[in-house]
Amino acid sequence: MKNIFTYEWKLFIRNKTMPATWLLMFGIGLYALYYGRSFSDTQLDTITKIDTAYQARIQTQLQRFSADTTTKEGMSDYRNVHDAYMNEWYTRPMVWKQPEGLQALSLGQSDNQPFYYNLWIYNNVYNTRQPELRNPDKLLAGNFDLSFVIIYLLPLLIIAYSYNVVSADRENGLAGLLNVQGVSQRAIVSGRLLFRCCTVLVLALLLSIIGIIINGVAMGAAAGWLGVNVLYILFWFSLVYWLTASGQSGAVTAVKLVSLWVVLLIMIPSLFNSLQKINEDAKMEIAEASREYGGKIWDMDKQLLADTFLLVKPEWKEYFILKNDTNDLRSVAYTYFTVYNMNRVGRGIDSAALQQQSRLERFNYVNPVFATQLLYNKLAATELNNFIVFREAASAYQQQRYELIAQKELSGEKLTPASFQAYPKFVQPVTGLTAGDWFRSMIPVMCFMLIALLLGNYYWKNNAHKK
Repeated sequence: MKNIFTYEWKLFIRNKTMPATWLLMFGIGLYALYYGRSFSDTQLDTITKIDTAYQARIQTQLQRFSADTTTKEGMSDYRNVHDAYMNEWYTRPMVWKQPEGLQALSLGQSDNQPFYYNLWIYNNVYNTRQPELRNPDKLLAGNFDLSFVIIYLLPLLIIAYSYNVVSADRENGLAGLLNVQGVSQRAIVSGRLLFRCCTVLVLALLLSIIGIIINGVAMGAAAGWLGVNVLYILFWFSLVYWLTASGQSGAVTAVKLVSLWVVLLIMIPSLFNSLQKINEDAKMEIAEASREYGGKIWDMDKQLLADTFLLVKPEWKEYFILKNDTNDLRSVAYTYFTVYNMNRVGRGIDSAALQQQSRLERFNYVNPVFATQLLYNKLAATELNNFIVFREAASAYQQQRYELIAQKELSGEKLTPASFQAYPKFVQPVTGLTAGDWFRSMIPVMCFMLIALLLGNYYWKNNAHKK
């Protein structure tokens, strides 16, 4: 094996094409790291601006508790800051999904899903007026992040390096010399593939480690990412081992490998993604929940609406007794039911999307590339489920704040600096992966790799390469 590695190293150095393509792919990988980091920096910059503005609004409100009431403007500020509803309007609380370090390496759906929300009472999370980030060219080509380079481009490098690992000896007249010396061709080919596998692994791991360091990725997530790199590249070399074992010409082997690349990375994903049913009526359903349902609630008899509301919130009955303004009662009940219904519809749509994705994931056993991309996104917390979990947490937090504000409004309680600062804080939900989740996600890749190795061994044992 040492002699094989020495020979392959000299061949690699003397063959200008191989180191040139390695360096070219390294440069492409560095650009992918820059691309992903730039995207994440843009989001982080947006979050910083949002947080800075939000904190400034909070400080302004705190100062208004001691406003000069001898002036008209000061009196208005003092009155509004003690009113929980108006205080919420001036504060306009914001929440955001803090990007994980690995997001820069696998952007996933980060460019298609909102990552922050304005939680003013009437800006429902599921009916946000924030425009969707949809670039048609980007949706067509995908993001040029490191996961794209590893999944799509490194297999082409593997094919270029290894398609003629068997036929080259025969075409160069070395096969006969090796046979005379009693050297097992299977051992030679295995050693050569192992060396070339190491060159690609070094490339992938070097790029990943650079990305992990510059993005401050946690140790656990970094280990999971590097593990996927290793298995995915071994998977492609197992396919090369299988197809080169037939002993066919390098041209035929190259055609087979490229065809397999097309099937695994384009045809199969496209086929199963075409089975996904996109609910185009979702936005209309949300709009109806906001407009028509809200109108029905507002047009209800005030007493009937109040009685209905007390069935849901019986603990607020004492506030209704104290409150004489029926319009205020109707406003609270209307907002509560509208928000509740909007959340119900929105969560139902998100749940349906997750179920659809779960059904697609069942096909991962015939779609190992999608399984790999999915795991990259899950490690980076950029998959659909990560944004849905964040959206649901934001929705629950918004409703929690509204109920607190409504309670203060109904009870007549005036807001104080202490009660204002005691408002609940948003906590971003954690959606990390366990080692078991990681292993189960990579089962399709490992199964394909095992099948390819078994087929390759079958060819070698039956001397198919000598035919």
